[in-house]
Amino acid sequence: MLKNKRGEGYILTCVLVLVCSMILSVFVMFASAVNVIRTVRMNSITVLDSHVVKRSIDIYSSIKQGHDRTSSLKEDEYIDALTSFCTFERRGNYLYNYDEDGNEQYHISAPILAYTEDGCLKVSASYDVIVPIYFAGVKITDAVVPVTVESRLSERW
Repeated sequence: MLKNKRGEGYILTCVLVLVCSMILSVFVMFASAVNVIRTVRMNSITVLDSHVVKRSIDIYSSIKQGHDRTSSLKEDEYIDALTSFCTFERRGNYLYNYDEDGNEQYHISAPILAYTEDGCLKVSASYDVIVPIYFAGVKITDAVVPVTVESRLSERW
């Protein structure tokens, strides 16, 4: 059945399979990191919109007075809402997300709220998403991606 019984013809095949599986592993790791970043971004948009809506009475009063200015951003309320919504654990200036086994999946820096226009109710939240990069079960490095999300409330009439 096999002409060469020493196995010399299979080395190239084994190397090609190994290289292809390594390349596939890199693509899967990249797709996973992109999915984490996209999910965190969408969650932070949801929480920022909710934060703006919760403060809508103050905002509406400002709009009735002819401007959309507010006195403060209440950053701590936003961070607490984000921590609760995304099941983060806050340690220092970072919010950590863990899997069921207690291993860190990713973490983000504490979001910084700012006005996109000076004093107006066009609010942005900026933070860095840090995703650990593993290869063969060993942490190689961290991928750091800056993220900025915006929310605004304005008059409709």
